[in-house]
Amino acid sequence: MAQTADQRIREMLSDISQNEGVDILYAIESGSRAWGFESPDSDYVVRFIYREPAARAFALRPPRNVIEVTQPLEAGDGQSLPVDMVGWSLSKAIGLGLASNPQFAEWSRISEHYVVDQEFHDQMREIASHSSPRALAHHYRGLAKKTMHEYLNRDEDPVGKKYLYAVRPIMAAQWMLDNPHVGVTPPVPFEDLRKEVQVH
Repeated sequence: MAQTADQRIREMLSDISQNEGVDILYAIESGSRAWGFESPDSDYVVRFIYREPAARAFALRPPRNVIEVTQPLEAGDGQSLPVDMVGWSLSKAIGLGLASNPQFAEWSRISEHYVVDQEFHDQMREIASHSSPRALAHHYRGLAKKTMHEYLNRDEDPVGKKYLYAVRPIMAAQWMLDNPHVGVTPPVPFEDLRKEVQVH
């Protein structure tokens, strides 16, 4: 590849910023690549938070508060992998963060970034530090149940990685039960989470 995936994704984010007229404050990789069990054909799952102009943010009829873009990324040998990019407006992100949104809390812990405004990231982590452990545990339990229902409780054999998609939230929920403190979130990498959870 002439460019690394990181370089190309940063270019995609820059294009979104220009085309949409927004400032991207924070952008990270989520999904299996962030968790550490991606496969060669795994999508890139990019999540970002953006600030729009004040006139737009405070309009009587503000625009949709989510930006969604899917683009291909050349992976060599004539193949490409999808880059699934979803961004939240600043007001949406803060509102969800104050409501103990698990994705907001988890994103705040990811240390490698495509884009980062350090002042915003510090504020993001401060908001996440007040997250409710009950809300997070409930989310992870529900996510495991959803994965079991959608992928594992079927007649056909699921892709092996789908088992990890179920195991990870189960372990994250157990981690929350073992650490029921305000503002804590499970480790993002699966290997780190596995080391910290006692399997009963």
